[in-house]
Amino acid sequence: MLTPVLILLAAVLVLTWQHSPPEREVTVFVIDSGFGPRFQPVLGRRSPAPMPGHGQLTRDIIADRVSRDVNIRELELAGSGEERRDNFYQHLRYIEDYASRYPQREILINISLAFPDYREREQLIMNRLEEVGVLTVAAAGNSGDERDLFPAAYSGVLSVTGASSSGRYSYATYGDSVDLAASGQVSRFLPIRFSTFSLTRFHTEGTSFAAPRVAGDLARLAVIAPGHSLAELVELGRNTAAPIEDELFQEGKLGSGLIQTRQIERMVAPEVYWRRWLIYAAIISIIISLPPVSSDLKYYWYRRKLAGVEQVGDLLDIAGSGDEKIWEEVKDKLENSWSFSRRKFARGLLQSEVEYERIGEFWLGFSGEEIRRILFDMLEEKADPEKTARRLVRSSFEVSERFLESLKIQDIFERGSERELRFLLALLREMDRPDAASGLARTVILHFEDPWLVYYALRALQQSGCEEPDEELRSALSRLKAGGHPLLQPEIEMIEQNLEGDISR
Repeated sequence: MLTPVLILLAAVLVLTWQHSPPEREVTVFVIDSGFGPRFQPVLGRRSPAPMPGHGQLTRDIIADRVSRDVNIRELELAGSGEERRDNFYQHLRYIEDYASRYPQREILINISLAFPDYREREQLIMNRLEEVGVLTVAAAGNSGDERDLFPAAYSGVLSVTGASSSGRYSYATYGDSVDLAASGQVSRFLPIRFSTFSLTRFHTEGTSFAAPRVAGDLARLAVIAPGHSLAELVELGRNTAAPIEDELFQEGKLGSGLIQTRQIERMVAPEVYWRRWLIYAAIISIIISLPPVSSDLKYYWYRRKLAGVEQVGDLLDIAGSGDEKIWEEVKDKLENSWSFSRRKFARGLLQSEVEYERIGEFWLGFSGEEIRRILFDMLEEKADPEKTARRLVRSSFEVSERFLESLKIQDIFERGSERELRFLLALLREMDRPDAASGLARTVILHFEDPWLVYYALRALQQSGCEEPDEELRSALSRLKAGGHPLLQPEIEMIEQNLEGDISR
């Protein structure tokens, strides 16, 4: 009897919910780059998939969380280096001018980028924006350690890091300047061939995508709760944030915790909150009143699809269905068909959304030498070294150990492969082998000059608990510091601070 009543009430609410103009205008400025798709080849297919650019992703996250009453403005960053930094500042000046011309509007800024150094003129303009009620939300950064990155670390900026209730994401920056945390995961299906409705799963992560979640939620709350200022909504966000099961949270390094938008909504707009839950209850009642969909039907549908598979990419999509019996069928097809390469499938599997346990199980079918060749092929094809190392260790520690046992580090040094060395540094850190990571980092710093490789080596050195360096390493660090490369200076300074702290203790 309850189900028809809920459905009737929800129908009445939907039909009588008249849209009226908001009592105040809300504008969100998105300062970013890449507001549009970029085309990227997909494993096993000739047609490229339209992957969204970085700016497009941040904008879409905000757009998905707000109503059509919120005006989203894109401010594209141009150039590189100092030119890019100046362009960033000019965008802030534009927003400041916009705020002075439209003082009646609520204005938010989302900034999903990070610079390593402090600029006084940027802090001053952040202060002025805060004084006129503009709320700036910025990503804390993806350094994976404690540091101040800007603009998130500026006073007057709401700094957002990436975390779930069970802990901080390994890539997320933390520290005293962090205010709140939110999910930084993005996963969606994108079309490959419109003619056959083929899809591929796109996944990425970072604090770049945690910040727009917070900005979008606060923008929506500003519309439905006109009696509360943005500063009041932020304060409610801090007060209602959920704790995070992480020692860093206890130390105050992850801000107030995970933002709880629904809790804020219940306090500032209870009529919207309860209307939504009543509609949810009606939808759930309809679903549970329907006959359950048979798991066998799903199995036979995937099995039929599997029979016509011709590309490794399609095979990976089917493997990600989550069905145990289908997973066994996929493995059988790989074993009994000459059309598919097990190594190519393994490469795609490590970059897919298939469960880590299944990825590890499949990779354990290879010898250490085969694992090494597959991984190096991936790196040669421009796979991200740090993400590849992280996913490999999470999939199987045993596979990671097989790789290390088969490795001849001298061969890597002789080839001078920057990506292979980066991968090895990241792998040793993920496997919690600080002595090996520190030793490899020392060798890289002494014998290689590529700025990005040296950067990752410096990070590995300081994150591995660098002991007192010998004279040769000290000389190399002094040489790098004297070179003044902006990418390397923060890491060298952090190593020096750690050494000073060790000596004082």
